[in-house]
Amino acid sequence: MSVTYKQYDEVTLHKVHQVQLQILKDFMEVCRRHDLSCFVSWGTGIGVERHKGFIPWDDDIDMAMTRKDYEKFLQIWEQEMGGEYEVLTPLIQPGFTCSITHLQKKGTTFVPCFGERMKCHMGINIDIYPFDNLPDDKKSRKKIIRKTWFLGRLLFLAGTPYPNIPMCGVKKKAAQAVCFCGHYGMKLFGLTGQKIYKRLDELAQTYNDRETEYMVKYVDPLAWKSRVRRQEVFPLAEKPFEDTFISVPKQHDIILRRQYGDYMKMPEPDKRVNHCPHVLDFGKEQEETHDL
Repeated sequence: MSVTYKQYDEVTLHKVHQVQLQILKDFMEVCRRHDLSCFVSWGTGIGVERHKGFIPWDDDIDMAMTRKDYEKFLQIWEQEMGGEYEVLTPLIQPGFTCSITHLQKKGTTFVPCFGERMKCHMGINIDIYPFDNLPDDKKSRKKIIRKTWFLGRLLFLAGTPYPNIPMCGVKKKAAQAVCFCGHYGMKLFGLTGQKIYKRLDELAQTYNDRETEYMVKYVDPLAWKSRVRRQEVFPLAEKPFEDTFISVPKQHDIILRRQYGDYMKMPEPDKRVNHCPHVLDFGKEQEETHDL
């Protein structure tokens, strides 16, 4: 079984889904009110098409926005949602050394397998990805994706000297030693997560002043697989998701097949992944509601 998988009991997973679904609804309502585009991405897209809701074992929601609308959302979220939610980026919370923006429910706790050593509070959340322009020139594409990938890994290393390394034996021990030295070396030279994330954010927007064929999520470790053509995305369509409707790219099937191949086929149990939480707490309000 994958090290990034944890099988939930049905009641607990249902509760996680209900909190995330409410975050999603509130997020989409704010986007509608301010005319901001937001649409499904990654596994949530598979959930829409294959299950009309969550993938049965999954425990997150992935949403995407154009960079322009993402920046607008960052300007208004506190006024619109600050009472119940908080946004996590390294620029807002220095202890959060992850490149993917989290919109999380206050009063809850959800510490995934990759975040147990992060020095910040992590709650039940949805992920929000900005799309930026990908250059048309192949050499430039490879260069910027390589740089942003490296900065993303460096950002995570700034937060922990013990990242999860998918190796074994001598190679794993050697990689662990390099990561340990790299983490404390960055501390010694004052290279913080905030500085790394700021550079990653700036680099991701390099080509936003020109028209390009593709957009991409540079903040994602699998950036190249996330590439989409603007005309594949807009205008957005609406499809059922659990007890609501969610926005999906116009040519959703094309995008998902590019990313996953035959995404309608259920994966074998040993290929399933989720966020494998070490700590999960629904908070007082959720517990009381559940007990009714």
